[in-house]
Amino acid sequence: MSKAKPFPLQSYNRRDELAEVFRSLDKYLNTEQKANDRAIYIEQREMIDKLFSEQKEGAERRLLLLTRLSLLDALYSTGVNRYHPYAVVDIAEAIDELGTDDEYVAMLATWLDNLDDQQSKALELFNRKFGALTDNSEEKKEKWEKGTCAISLLSKYSYYLFRQYKDKYPSGFPIYDSLAKESYARVLAYMGEEAKTCPKGVGSTIVSYLKAIKALGTVLWGSDEEYVGYKYSMQRFDLLDTYLWRLGKLNKASYSLLLPRGDFAKIKEFQQEKNNESLTLILSQIDDKLFKTIYQHHENIQKIKMV
Repeated sequence: MSKAKPFPLQSYNRRDELAEVFRSLDKYLNTEQKANDRAIYIEQREMIDKLFSEQKEGAERRLLLLTRLSLLDALYSTGVNRYHPYAVVDIAEAIDELGTDDEYVAMLATWLDNLDDQQSKALELFNRKFGALTDNSEEKKEKWEKGTCAISLLSKYSYYLFRQYKDKYPSGFPIYDSLAKESYARVLAYMGEEAKTCPKGVGSTIVSYLKAIKALGTVLWGSDEEYVGYKYSMQRFDLLDTYLWRLGKLNKASYSLLLPRGDFAKIKEFQQEKNNESLTLILSQIDDKLFKTIYQHHENIQKIKMV
């Protein structure tokens, strides 16, 4: 298949800059490096992927589902187990009832193609409350008694499971993430008129969020077939989520997961010596190539006036 044409941004400079950012992300996240030369985020992804690549049956499968969910909840700090200690067990049971990993992924893929399907079992799963201690039919109950939706945790579970099916599902599944939600509007502003077909916001529901992320992916790369033409090794939503998440981390001045140990140590040392001085100087001197690329892109996005 021939390589797809670049996405048509108004400014060639912005188009080229975005293309370089995506190439850097795709290359960096698929390059073997020594542990100390990589951000801890990469180590975590590999650890989670190994767990999601395993296949079990019966009681061992239930234990595997619990382990997957508990690890994601802990590493991503979703708070499900902390505030609703029985929710993870309920979620594991609900996922198990939907069938094998193959069947679960196929169900979600069908839903992604038709997000307006109100009868979808996937929609029911994402809207369901887990971990309730009492009957939810009573109106006056404490929040912790009623249980909780687990949209963020379920999206992360689905995201990592889809990563095991890259050839069959080149788009993957988006992560419902607060940092990505915050970055979305700024990316639209950066892209200008070319993003006018995208929803202006991601909304507050899983459906509105998925529709917005899908629309942004289409503006950037076109259809699934066209995306494959870019020859990226990462799935479409994996690449887009990684991009939006990193922008969000930079916007929050949260660098620990983005940098190798040595570079992060430089920042901490600078903060101790210079106290409240701006980090701009030290950040511009970071050696990590991907960080430098994303950091400069983030600075350029911040200059764009929000409408």
